[in-house]
Amino acid sequence: MKRTITKISFIAIMLCVVMLAVNCKKDETTTTPPTDARDKFIGNFHMSDSSQLQMTGAPWQTSTLDIVITKNPTDASKIIITNLNKVGYTTTANVSASIFIITNQAFGPMPNNTISGSGKFENNKLSYEYSINTSGGGLIIRGQGTKFTK
Repeated sequence: MKRTITKISFIAIMLCVVMLAVNCKKDETTTTPPTDARDKFIGNFHMSDSSQLQMTGAPWQTSTLDIVITKNPTDASKIIITNLNKVGYTTTANVSASIFIITNQAFGPMPNNTISGSGKFENNKLSYEYSINTSGGGLIIRGQGTKFTK
């Protein structure tokens, strides 16, 4: 009888342990690495641009160019865009989700030349509109293109 009570006690204890183990909640929180909103913009883009001098009746001119977009190493919310308007200069833009904003800033070697505008990355296409203002007038540029690998 003593053996039977010991066996029953052992089985009862094991059942309690199993029941506790089943009822213990697992930590279901998963840590996903943070995403960098700039990543979708990074790379080389083949663009088709249309530009117009800011004068009444000025014709639109089209051209193709390649631009390069990199992460700004000193500001985690900015990108660096190189070769807008085929001139090889760089400009910075603030990134939020799928859009970027080029705040009014100096553009090129002349201190009076400024650039400002915006763009977005949507459906695997980059598009933008920006203006360049100089002491001699201004230029509006609209473009769109796709990413390519070199």
